[in-house]
Amino acid sequence: MNAVLSVISVLIASASVAVAQGYGWQWSPRAPMSMPTRFVGVEVGGGVSMHQATLPYVEDLVPCCEFTSGSGVPLRIAVYMEDWWKPETAVLFSGGVTLHRSQFTAQAAPLPDSGGREIVTEYLFDAALTYLTIGGGIRQRLFDSYLSVGLDLRASVNVAESYQLTERVVSPDDYYLKTNPPSKEQEWEPTVVDRAAVLVLEPSVSVQYDIPLGMGLVISPLVQVGMPILSLAPDASWRYVSVTGGVRLSRGL
Repeated sequence: MNAVLSVISVLIASASVAVAQGYGWQWSPRAPMSMPTRFVGVEVGGGVSMHQATLPYVEDLVPCCEFTSGSGVPLRIAVYMEDWWKPETAVLFSGGVTLHRSQFTAQAAPLPDSGGREIVTEYLFDAALTYLTIGGGIRQRLFDSYLSVGLDLRASVNVAESYQLTERVVSPDDYYLKTNPPSKEQEWEPTVVDRAAVLVLEPSVSVQYDIPLGMGLVISPLVQVGMPILSLAPDASWRYVSVTGGVRLSRGL
């Protein structure tokens, strides 16, 4: 009788913890163990970003054009720890690497050639910024399901940056720039941005769905929307809105 009562007690305790955590894992009564509330894992993600800026380009002390809008591809990989301090509420801490690649296009003012034709060229400004990132956040499950929403804040420290500025011919089709040999494109010194901001703070909102795979293992696809608080460059206006998709793979401790 005592053995039966012991088994029933273990099953009740396991079920109550399982409901609190939200995962439908079944622990064996022969090897009882507590449902984990702390998880560690890895996150990878990527997406698109829409940039708005005021980045003037001056060529030989003469204002040439201004880069105002562009697009980019943010990529991120991170490790994280998640602690369910309430049955449906978790806090998250993470650290990793983020790479932002972006491109801006601006058309220069038309110039006449010796034949009286208008020569139209455009400038392409490419930027690649690499950050070491730490962050924290909180997420809340919805409707007693595996769906959750989260709020995060990441602090990113710039560790590498590279820029490229290219001029290319738009029209006429038979016009070539005076390079050696003549070409439709020409590289210029990328003096658009002196340097990137050392620190960038980026809050984000996420939607995530947890899929239990096995005992203690969870995979979670997610979508995030983020926007930096301050400019990406200390001497110019440069911000973005990013929409990224990713996946988290975690294991309970």
